[in-house]
Amino acid sequence: MRARRIILWIVSLVIGVPLGLVVLALVVVLVGINIGPGQRLIEQKVSPLTGGMVQISGLSGALPQHLKLARLAVKDSKGVWLELDNFELRWSPLSLVGMDAHVKALSADRLALLRKPISDTTAETTETQASSSPSKLNIQVDLDVLKVSQIEIGPDFTGKATLFSLNGHAHIASIAPFLNGVTMQTLPKMDIALQLARLDAAGELTLSAQTPKDRLALAVTFKEGVNGFATTLGQLPQLDPVDMHLNLVGPRTAAALDFGLSAGPITASSTGQINLYTNIANLHVKANAPAMTLKPGIGWNAIALNTDLHGPLKAPAGQGLLDIDALTAGGASIGHLHATFDGTEAAKPEDTVAHLQAALDGLRIPGSQPTLLASAPLTLDVTAHPLAATLPVVARIDHPLMHVAANVEVKPAAKGHVTLALPDLHPLAAIGSTDLSGSAALAADFAMPVTDHDDLTLESSGTISVTGGQPQALHLIGKDGHLALQLSKSPANVLTVKSFGLDGQALHLLVSAVVDLAHGNTMQTKATVALPDLRQASPALLGNMTLTATADGPTDDLAVKAGLEGEFGTKDVAKGPVALDADFQHLPGRPQGTLTAHGTLDHAPLALDTAVQKTDDGAFHLDLNKLSWNSLTGQGKLRLQNGAKVPLGDLDVSIKNLSDFQRLIGQAIKGHLALAIHTTEPQGAPPQVKLGLDGALAMAQASVQALNLKGTISNPIDDPAPDLALDLTGVRSQDITGKAHATVKGPQSAMAVTLNGAFQNVMGSPANVDAAVLLNLPKKTVRVDRLTAMAKEEYIRLGGPANVSFGDIMGVDHLRATLAPQGVAPATIDIAGSIKPRLALTATVDRLTPAIAKPFAPELAASGVISAKANLAGTIDAPTGTVALTAHGLKMQTGPAASLPAAEILANIGLAGKTAKVDVTLGAGPKVALAVRGTAPLSKEGAIALATTGHVDLSVANGVLGASGMATKGQVGINLNVAGTASQPRATGRVELQNVSFDHYAQGVRLTDINGAVVASGDSLTLEHILAHAGPGTIALDGTVGIFRPGLPVDIKVISDKARPVSSDLVTAVINTDLHIHGQATTRVDVDGKIVLPSVTVNIPNSMPASVAQLDVVRPGQKAPDNTSSLIIGLGIDVISPGQFVVQGHGLDAEMQGRLHVRGTSSAPSITGGFDLKRGNFNLAGINLNFTHGRVAFNGTGVNHKLDPTLDFRADRNAKGTLASLLVTGYASAPKIDFSSVPTQPRDEVMAILLFGTDAHSLSTTQLAELAAAVAQLAGGSSFDPLGKVRNALGLDRLAVGGGGGVDNGGTSVEAGKYVMKGVYVGAKQATSGSGTQAQVQIDLTKRLKLNTTVGTGGQVTGFTTPENDPGSSVGLSYGFDY
Repeated sequence: MRARRIILWIVSLVIGVPLGLVVLALVVVLVGINIGPGQRLIEQKVSPLTGGMVQISGLSGALPQHLKLARLAVKDSKGVWLELDNFELRWSPLSLVGMDAHVKALSADRLALLRKPISDTTAETTETQASSSPSKLNIQVDLDVLKVSQIEIGPDFTGKATLFSLNGHAHIASIAPFLNGVTMQTLPKMDIALQLARLDAAGELTLSAQTPKDRLALAVTFKEGVNGFATTLGQLPQLDPVDMHLNLVGPRTAAALDFGLSAGPITASSTGQINLYTNIANLHVKANAPAMTLKPGIGWNAIALNTDLHGPLKAPAGQGLLDIDALTAGGASIGHLHATFDGTEAAKPEDTVAHLQAALDGLRIPGSQPTLLASAPLTLDVTAHPLAATLPVVARIDHPLMHVAANVEVKPAAKGHVTLALPDLHPLAAIGSTDLSGSAALAADFAMPVTDHDDLTLESSGTISVTGGQPQALHLIGKDGHLALQLSKSPANVLTVKSFGLDGQALHLLVSAVVDLAHGNTMQTKATVALPDLRQASPALLGNMTLTATADGPTDDLAVKAGLEGEFGTKDVAKGPVALDADFQHLPGRPQGTLTAHGTLDHAPLALDTAVQKTDDGAFHLDLNKLSWNSLTGQGKLRLQNGAKVPLGDLDVSIKNLSDFQRLIGQAIKGHLALAIHTTEPQGAPPQVKLGLDGALAMAQASVQALNLKGTISNPIDDPAPDLALDLTGVRSQDITGKAHATVKGPQSAMAVTLNGAFQNVMGSPANVDAAVLLNLPKKTVRVDRLTAMAKEEYIRLGGPANVSFGDIMGVDHLRATLAPQGVAPATIDIAGSIKPRLALTATVDRLTPAIAKPFAPELAASGVISAKANLAGTIDAPTGTVALTAHGLKMQTGPAASLPAAEILANIGLAGKTAKVDVTLGAGPKVALAVRGTAPLSKEGAIALATTGHVDLSVANGVLGASGMATKGQVGINLNVAGTASQPRATGRVELQNVSFDHYAQGVRLTDINGAVVASGDSLTLEHILAHAGPGTIALDGTVGIFRPGLPVDIKVISDKARPVSSDLVTAVINTDLHIHGQATTRVDVDGKIVLPSVTVNIPNSMPASVAQLDVVRPGQKAPDNTSSLIIGLGIDVISPGQFVVQGHGLDAEMQGRLHVRGTSSAPSITGGFDLKRGNFNLAGINLNFTHGRVAFNGTGVNHKLDPTLDFRADRNAKGTLASLLVTGYASAPKIDFSSVPTQPRDEVMAILLFGTDAHSLSTTQLAELAAAVAQLAGGSSFDPLGKVRNALGLDRLAVGGGGGVDNGGTSVEAGKYVMKGVYVGAKQATSGSGTQAQVQIDLTKRLKLNTTVGTGGQVTGFTTPENDPGSSVGLSYGFDY
C-alpha cells in the first residue's frame, strides 16, 4: 500500500507540477493582461513585433472574452492608411470546446480606409504547399451581432470621403466545406444577413442567405443614386442611378432565379430555373443599352441581348441574339455586330451541338490601315460538340482579305488543323508601308502535350504568290513560292526547329535550330540562303551567291561563323569569284573575330583582312591588316577606349582614282579621296590624334572641286579638344554653286565653332550664312556670338550675343533677332528667361507680316500685321502667366479671296497651371463676328467651360465661291457651350440656320430657304429638322452626330418630297428620298433607303462643255485606279423610276421606267437593274425612227463616285423586204450608234432604208446629201446641213429639194411633210417656179403596197406622167419591190 501511495505521489508530482505550472502561467497571463500595466505592455510590444505596421492604444476589457481597443492604426511607408476606433469583441472562448466559435458581438464606432496602401516590394513571399487531405475542422461559427457605426472611405478612391454603416449577423454550421472547396452539395447550413448603407447619400447593399437542407434562399439588393460610390469609384457616372436585385430561391434542384439591373439607361434581366447540383437551367436573359459613351474611347450606339437557353450550362440548347451598333473601344471599333447562338440537344450527348455565328460590319483596327477590314463584313462561324469526349470545334473566319478555318479537338489536350488563305496581299502589305501584290495560303497541324512526357508539335506548309509590287519580292519569290516549318518543344523546355524553308524562283532559304530554353537559351543553329541569279535581286547585278551560317552557344555568348561565296558582277563589270568569311566569338557582349574577303572584282584582285576585338575593359580594337582593290588601299590599327569619342591609332585609306568605281555604281564619277588618322602618344602627356581628309569629287548630280578636313584632337580620351578646319570649294549641286568654311576649336568646356558659306542660285538667288557659337558641352550651354543669314534677299540677324542652355536646365539669356526682306519693316523676336526646371520666360514677336513669307511664296499677295507677347511662369507641366496675340487687317490682295473683308483677331489667354482662361474674338467686317470665351484645360482631365457665340453672313463667301460658279446667302447664328473634360467633353447650345440658300450654276443645283438648327446635347449634335426648298419640293435632314463620342457615330435621315435640287442642261430631276445614313464616320458609314424619281430629264450633249467635269469611267473588266480613303461608305439604295425618265440628245428621245439596286461601297459599287423603254424614237437626218426596244443599265463605274450608264436601244424599219435596225449602245459618256439589217446589207443601204424607205440607188441628189449629213451627224461631226436645220426648226419629217422630171417641165421642186401617225404621211410639193402645187396623203397598207392620194393645181409635165410627177389630182396604188 505504501509503495502504491509512493507511486501515485510520484505520478501526481510528475503530472501535477507541470500542469500546475501551466495553470499558474495561464492565471498569471490572464491576470497580467487584465491589469493596466499588462495591457500597456501589450500596446508597447505590438508595434515592434509587427515591424511598426500596427499600432494599438486603449486596450481594455476582461480578456480574452471581452476585448476593447480605443484605436488601431495600420501603417506603410507613407504613414497610416487604416484606422479603427472603439473596437469591441465579445465572445466565448469556452465554446470552442464544443467546436463552436461563438461571437456575441463584433463592433466598432469607426473604420477608416484613408487611402490605398503601398505594397512592400522587398518583402519575401513564402509559398506554402496546400494539403491534399480534406480538412476536418468542423467548427461552427455564430456571429450574433456585427455592427460598424461608420465606415469612412477616403478621397483617394473617389475624390471625396464616403461614409457607410455596416450591420448584420452570421451563423454557419461548419467551416470545413469552405476550407475543402465548397460545392453546392457540401454547402453547410447557414443564415447570413448583411446591410451596408450610405450615410452621406442614398445607397444600400443588402445580402441575405439561408441554406436549409437541399434548399437555398439568396437575396441581394444594391441601390445607389446620382454620384454613387460604385460608379464614382469606376469613373462611370453615366451608370447612375443603379438598382440591382438578385433572388435565387427554392429547392437546389429547381431554384428560381430572378435578376434585374438598371444602371443609368442600361437595363438587364434574367429569369428562370437552375438545378444547382447538375448545373442544368432554363433561363431567359435580356439586356439593352442605348447610345452612350461609357468612358473616353469606349462607347456604342446600341446594345441588345436576348437569349432563351435550357439544358446543361456548359452545353445549353436554345437561341441567343446579340446586336451591338457602333461599338468603339481601345482604338478599335465595329460598325455593327450581329451574333446568333443556336444550341441543339441530341439523344446522344456527344451529338449535342452549340453553334455560334457572328458578322462584324465596319470593323476598324488600330494601326496605319484602320479601315483595312471595314469595306466588307468579317464573319465568324463556330460549331462545337461540348459534351463529346474530345470536345471538337470547327471554326471559320471569313473576309474578302482572309479566310481562316480551324478543326480542333480541345480535350484531353488541344490539337487540330488550321488553314489560312490571303487572296490579296496588297492591302495587308500596306500595313507595313510595303507595295506587294499577290496571294498566300498556309496550313498548319499542331498538338499540345497530353502528358508531362509529350512534346508540343507544329507542322506548317504554305504557298506564296507574288505578282507585283516590290521588285525584289516579285523576282526572288515569284508566283510559285513555298514555305514549310517543323518545330517541337520537349518537356525539358528544348525548342527544336527541325526545318524552316522558303523556296522561290530565285531564293532558297533553309534554317534549322535547337534552343535549350531551360539552360541559358543555348542554341545550335544552321542557316543557308542561296541566290542563284542576282539579277532577280537587282537588274544591275550579275552572278550568284550562297550564304551559310552557324550560331552556337548561349544567346549571351554566341559563336557565329558565316561564309558568303559566289560570282558577282554587274552589267558593266564582268563576273568574278568573290568570297567573304566571318568568324566571331563571344557575341554580343565581347565580340572577337575576323572578317576576310578574297576574289576577283572587275578583273582586279580583291583582298580584305580585318580583326575585331572588344577587351574586358570595354575597349574596342580594329585591325585592318589589308584592304586592296584597284586604286583602293587601306591599312591600320585603331582602338576606341570605353566611353571615348575619338579612336586612337593609325589608319590610312585612299582611293587614288574614283573612276575605278564608276562601273560598280553604274554612273560616271571622278576624283580622289584620302583619309588619314595618326596618333602620337608622348610619354607623360595625353595622346594627340591628327586627322586628315583630302579629296575631290565629280558626279553628274553634284561635285566638289576640293574637300579638305585637317587638324588635331588633343587628349581624345579624357577631355577631347579639337582643332579642326573644313573647307569646301567649288561646290555644285544642280544649279547651286558656292563654297563653305567651318572650324571647331577648343576643349569641350569652351569649344568655338564657326561657319561661313556663300552660295549662288539657291531658289534662284544668292544665299549666305555667317555664324559663330561657343559650346560648353559639360554644362550644356551655347553662346551664339554671331548669326547672319540671307536667302531670297531676306535676312535674319542676331541683335546681340545670346546664351542658350539645354539639358536639365533650359533657358535663353536674351535672344533678339530681326527677320525681313529688303525694303520691308523687319519683324522682331525677343525671348528671355528660363524654361525648366522653372518656367520664367518672356517672349515677344512684333510686326510679323505676310511680306516676310513672300520671297518664299511669290504668289502670296496679302496684307496685315501679327503681334504676340507671352509672359510665362510656373513649370512646363503647369504654366502660369499670360499670352496675347493680335492680328490686324489680315486680307488677301489678289485672287477670289481678295473680296473678303479684312480679318481682325484678338486673343488673350491667362494660364493658371492646369487650366487656361480664353478670350478670343474674330471679326471680318459686319458679316462675321465670332467669340470664344471661358476656361480651357491644359491636360486631358482638366475641366472645360467654353462658350462660343457669334454670327456669320454666308454671303461673305460669295467672292470666293463666285470664281467656281457658286453662290450662297443667309445667316448662321452660333451659341454653343462646352463643359466636362478634355477627354470627355459635353456640349450644349445650338447653331441656327436662317434663310440660307446655295446655288451651283454650272451643275444646276439650287437650294433655297434653308432653315433649321444643329442642337448640341451632351456628346452629340442633333440635326433638328433642317429643311431646304428645292424647286417645288423640300429636302429635310434629321438625326444625330456623336461629335464627342468614340468613333464619331452618325445617324441621319434624309427625306425629300418632290424636290428638284438639280436643273441644268444635262440633268433636271425631281426626286423623293427616304435615306438613312448611319455608322461611324471614322470607319464606315452606310447609306440605306429609297430614291424615287417621278420626273428626270437627261440630256446627252454632242460634246461636254468645258465647265462640266469629265467622268473618269471604268468599264466592266477594267481595273480601277487605286483611290483609297480612310472612310468606307456602304451602299444599300434602291432607285425607282415609275416613268417620265426621259433621255434626250444625239437625236434620241426616249422615256424610261425601271429600278436600280445600288449595293457595295462607294469605292466599289455593285449596281444591278436598269431602266426599260416605255416609248422612244430617234431622229436621224430629219427622219423619226420609233424604238422597239430600249434599256439603260448601270454597269459602268465612275471612279469619282459617279455612275456612267450603258445604253441599249433599237429601232427597226421594214422596207423592200429588208428589216433595217438602228442600234444605240455604249455608255452615256461615249454612246455608239450602229446599223444592222436582215438580210445583211451594206451600211449605206441600211441607212437609206431607215431614212427614206428605199435603197441607195433610188435616192435623189438631195436625199444623198441628207444621207451624207446623217453620216456626219452619227460620226459626231458638224457638217453643214441647212435642210436639216430648217426641217428640225419646222418640226417636219421630210424636207427635200427635187429636180429633173418634176412638175412644170422638170423644174426644181420643194417637198415638205410629216408622219401624223404610224404609216400615214401628209405633205405638200411646190415647184420653185410657182406654177404647180400639190398636196399628198400616203398610207402604207402593207410592207410594199401603198395608197397614194394627191390633189394638185395642174401644170405641164415633160415626158411620162408618174405618181411622183403628176401635177393633177389622183388616187392610186403603188407597189414596190427590190431588184
